[in-house]
Amino acid sequence: MKLRLAIYAELLRATARLATTATTSAASHPNDAGQIGGDEFDSLLGQARVVASEDVYRRLNELSQLTEMFNQHLEEAEPRPVFPHRQHLHDGAVNGPLRLQHRKTLTDIAGGIAVAHGRVQDAIRHEMNR
Repeated sequence: MKLRLAIYAELLRATARLATTATTSAASHPNDAGQIGGDEFDSLLGQARVVASEDVYRRLNELSQLTEMFNQHLEEAEPRPVFPHRQHLHDGAVNGPLRLQHRKTLTDIAGGIAVAHGRVQDAIRHEMNR
């Protein structure tokens, strides 16, 4: 039980950080945004697989899928390098319709990540109160 509580505490810190970072990255300029999740989160998911209840683990998987989706859309929203002689064709591309759509999608996914964090929190709270 102590191990489960310790892992759950780490998971809650990591998922809260993930939700905050996703929201910040979605609102950032494409050059300033960075991918979320990473090795630390993957390691915590592996530990949770061993000790978490089925409901908590299912909620964590939902969050993990949203994180992957966010990172995929983040790559699509990033500006591509442009040859200097073609720069005039790409001026303003950061605010072009396609980029704006990607940023909106990132914002929507970031909102989903925040909701998923809340669901993980609720699942852990429900399990601990049984």
